Formats: sequence, structure tokens, C-alpha cells
Amino acid sequence: MQIEEIKSLIEAKGATLVSYTNEDLLEFSQFFGHFDIAEYLRECQTKEDFEASGVYVAGDIDVMMRANFELAPGALLFPHGFLSIASDVGGNEVCVDVRTGYVYFASHSAFDEDMVYSTDENTGELIDLAGLEYHNILRGLVVLSDSFERFLTDLLNDRLTAVFEDLD
Repeated sequence: MQIEEIKSLIEAKGATLVSYTNEDLLEFSQFFGHFDIAEYLRECQTKEDFEASGVYVAGDIDVMMRANFELAPGALLFPHGFLSIASDVGGNEVCVDVRTGYVYFASHSAFDEDMVYSTDENTGELIDLAGLEYHNILRGLVVLSDSFERFLTDLLNDRLTAVFEDLD
């Protein structure tokens, strides 16, 4: 990942960068195996949240902890390998999958403690998927990008505003 470019784009948003070590981020250790996500966690945290493409990026580590451990849908998805990195005013989240590096939009209405709500691709009807299992979770998410780096670049350059407006 072109981390210096990402950091420059974050600073252009007026955010003050803060670096962390792996020891500082032990709660997020499941993401250390994905190089780009680990690098983002260590090098791209900020002293404050900031807006990009119409969503609020959880730059502050305390806000990121709250999004991933206390608030839905982030807290429901985190144990399954999804890291919430941004949210909109409606409580929807942007998360990255540690297995693939794909970035997803997670609607707050698509998940609860034991159910995923999705739309059948063939009929368009709402379906209930019992169990917060990885394959069910994927059906409740909307793919934003298959590349974490490309997503960050687009997000920070405000190229995703219309995408988020359509999803809200």
C-alpha cells in the first residue's frame, strides 16, 4: 500500500496523524495478518474523526474501539473478521474484511444479534438468514471495493460521495 500517499490525503482533510505499535493495538490483533489493514491501523489513525466522501472516518482509536466493540453493526461483525473504519449519520458502517481486503457497506438494518437480513438476488424479496456466520454476513453486505488501498484513495479524494448517498 502507498501508505505515504494515504497519510498525505488524510492530512489534507485537516486530521492530525497518530502512529501506534502492535502492542498499542492488541484488541485489533486479528487484523495484523493482512499487511495493508495492519499498516493502516498503525500509521493512519488520527487525533480526531474526519469527513470524507460524506461519511465519518473513525480516525481516533477510541472511536474505532467503540465502533467495533460497542455499536452495531460493527460490534456484530468484528468477531467475524470485519473492521469498521467509517460510518454515516444513519448508523451504517464501512468495514474491511481481514480475509480478503474487500471493503463493504454494512447497513444498520441488515444485522442483529442472531440474524442477517438480505435481499434475494433473483426475486428481490427480503430474506432472513439465521445466524451471524461468515457466508450469511457476506449476503447482508454491499461490496464497495475489492482493494482496501483503492477504496481509501477514492474515499479520501471524495470520489465516493454519490455511492454513499445511493446506499443510505
